[in-house]
Amino acid sequence: MSENTDTFQRPEPADADIEHFQVYSRVEILSLLRALRDHHVLITIYFSGGEDFLVTTLLDVNPEFEELVFDSRADRAQNERLFASQRITAVAFIDKIKLQFNAQRVERTVHEGREAVRARLPDSLLRLQRRDFYRVATPVARPVTCSALHPGNADQRVGMTVTDISSGGICVLVDPEQLAASPGMLLNDFRMDLGELGSIEGTLQIRHVSEAHRGTAKRHRLGCAFYRMPGTMGTLVQRYVTSLERERLLRR
Repeated sequence: MSENTDTFQRPEPADADIEHFQVYSRVEILSLLRALRDHHVLITIYFSGGEDFLVTTLLDVNPEFEELVFDSRADRAQNERLFASQRITAVAFIDKIKLQFNAQRVERTVHEGREAVRARLPDSLLRLQRRDFYRVATPVARPVTCSALHPGNADQRVGMTVTDISSGGICVLVDPEQLAASPGMLLNDFRMDLGELGSIEGTLQIRHVSEAHRGTAKRHRLGCAFYRMPGTMGTLVQRYVTSLERERLLRR
């Protein structure tokens, strides 16, 4: 198994791109969970902070009791660690689509006379295809820049350098003296020139903020999600990601 495949198999970490693919519709969440149950899809459950895992199947989906019921396949010692963790992350694949969700209140139960595991129905579910989530770095020799209105001053624009991009969002570097960024902040009137493909405009939402040092310069690295981006803009971003990847392959 390649490194990229192995990484895709494991739970996705909190990231700017994740929110773009989260499903919050209860009807859709139940439909996806029932598909896992009906097709007897193998599900990997990670617990103990991701240090432990087991492979199981979903036996039942009970929205009236707000519960999921999993087959109990672990040994006694592993079950004890599972119940002690209280929170699990489940990962499964159906039709080459990755489904991931967190569940809490992990408890013992009995299903059709057999020992089983139950957990609370998730409030959201990640539905992700590899091609949707693919992230590509922008060329170092040809820096890509973008700008947005300053959240505290509509007459001022903040310039940023784009380090990577996916269909869900971008990662940028910004001078902390220009912008005191914080998670959840919206950057309106975002503009990014994509060369021959045109330009994208919209709103960014900052998801993560960390420090980045380039030489003696101190920068903040912002993980940003495209916020309510029109479908036409999303298509343009995907075309740009594809063009960057094509360039990278030609340079190899």
